[in-house]
Amino acid sequence: MQDGGYPNSSIGINLFEDGNDNGLYIANTTSANGGIHFATENAPTNWTTANIRMTVTTDGDVGIGVTEPKSKLQITDGDVYIEDINKGVIMKSPNGQCWRVTISNTGQLVPTNITCPN
Repeated sequence: MQDGGYPNSSIGINLFEDGNDNGLYIANTTSANGGIHFATENAPTNWTTANIRMTVTTDGDVGIGVTEPKSKLQITDGDVYIEDINKGVIMKSPNGQCWRVTISNTGQLVPTNITCPN
């Protein structure tokens, strides 16, 4: 990565690009909510949320399609696709057990008790 030549703009960003004009830009903000923003368009003189594709906040929250995630992971205007039929969503129950939820061929949710990840 190289400095795109736009450090410390009026909204407190440092803009970096991939050096090959491929359209990957990373802005490290110094604003109150902080974090790192990943964008796919260069707009150093008119930086807007429209070109920010992913945000990692200073608290470690990740937002895809959103600049200020409301939880550890927030996806706005998109789906989560899990291709591997043996993988799913892992959740911990109140008694401390972990469950992987997958889907059957008929669309039914299938909970499977698993060892909790470390």
